[in-house]
Amino acid sequence: VGIKGLMDADLQLRQQRKARALVFAPNQALPSAWSEADINMYTNALGLPAQRCELLTRSPKSKMMDADFILVNYDKLSMPHNGGRQNVYRKIIADLLPSIDLLIVDECHNLKNLGRNRVDAFKEIVENTKDKNVLMLSATPIPTNLPDAGFLLYMIDPIRFLHYATQPFDYDQDQFSIRNAMNSGSWFSFSRADVKQLFNLPPLIETTPHRVELTEEQSKKYLEVWKDGSMGIDKVPRLSRILLEAEVNDIAELVKDIRTKTPDAQVAIFSFYKEGFTAEAARRITQQGCGTVETITGDCALKERLLRAKRFRNGDTNVLINTTQTMSESISLCTGSRPAYVIFAEPPSVPAEYDQAVGRFYRLGLKAPVTVIETIPASAKLNAIMVAEQQRSKADGVHFRN
Repeated sequence: VGIKGLMDADLQLRQQRKARALVFAPNQALPSAWSEADINMYTNALGLPAQRCELLTRSPKSKMMDADFILVNYDKLSMPHNGGRQNVYRKIIADLLPSIDLLIVDECHNLKNLGRNRVDAFKEIVENTKDKNVLMLSATPIPTNLPDAGFLLYMIDPIRFLHYATQPFDYDQDQFSIRNAMNSGSWFSFSRADVKQLFNLPPLIETTPHRVELTEEQSKKYLEVWKDGSMGIDKVPRLSRILLEAEVNDIAELVKDIRTKTPDAQVAIFSFYKEGFTAEAARRITQQGCGTVETITGDCALKERLLRAKRFRNGDTNVLINTTQTMSESISLCTGSRPAYVIFAEPPSVPAEYDQAVGRFYRLGLKAPVTVIETIPASAKLNAIMVAEQQRSKADGVHFRN
């Protein structure tokens, strides 16, 4: 929004008009991060003129051309566009491109998986915006796989990295492009400290992990699955769910303790899996008398998801239990003047997931501290048994990676 404001000032001097921005974002992000009210919260904080937003529809082009921000969700690019089936939105977007000044690609890491409709459609957009200002936004540029970096490099420099429009990034063959991009003027980052200073935010308190001691029965259940010699892809989820089930009572007690000591505090809990955890945690926390408890998982429709997030932001919901995949990106859970506690039921598998989830709370509008707690299931006895079992297996000739 700040960059758009600077472009407005420049064009106002040179051409007596404001800049026109075309924004691509996940569907969840449009009402939660790119609404006119949200954008103007930032313009107000930065001392910039108010902006007008318009969703891309099949309406006449003139209606959208009056807007400062034209908003498009990625789903419109995912519609089929081959053979006898035509994606009408691709034509509308193509007609708009010559008239825009700034292309904004929010959560740009969503543009991966070469060969999908969304990525194919975006190739056309990249090729037709080489003379435009382009802003790519992401807290997780490469969320999982290094080959995904290829299309992002192509977006940054579509001439030099044209080959990555059709093939994945290969680090063995190209060891310097990512580093060079990060060290160029095309790539800049805001650290959490930058955000804290820019918006005068209160402290972010990252506590030592909260240990959950496993019972004998829980340890035995875990060990049985762990010792299973199969290499099935469901083994890790099975182990994770055993640990999540073991944490439910401890987390409920932790929430009760937080809410007793700080009655106006709001608690958000994140877990990777919902089976064996989400519903049971909601039931136990409700039994503890911790206030209004709601859940958001992938089973929750977008409209209802946004309503529940809004109730949490407004303070109507005291405890919100989320799956990481649905609620760690593109939505605000800022609690304003009420203290927020963010509990990770298991440590996120990659640091970016942690940063994204914490960023739902630690943002403009926050007036009270955010406290982050990671819960770690532990058992010294179980650990000793597992180490001994591994050593026995090694003695039998089984090889383990370091």
